[in-house]
Amino acid sequence: MDDLKNYAPFHLERLIGDRKNEWSIRVSNTSYRIIFIPIDENNKKLINGDILSLCKTIKIIEITEVSKHYE
Repeated sequence: MDDLKNYAPFHLERLIGDRKNEWSIRVSNTSYRIIFIPIDENNKKLINGDILSLCKTIKIIEITEVSKHYE
């Protein structure tokens, strides 16, 4: 997660609403987004605490195309 957080072009963000325990990054120079769940060393979802430092791996749950709603 530190690598994702420190690489600005990924635009790491915690999602809200129906996806409140999920995170996403944007794939540079494309219209795709990778949505994932942070996982601890016991393979359990991280939803509280300092997620960025507790995360040991991620579980990718979706790769989606981001629409250009302004076009």
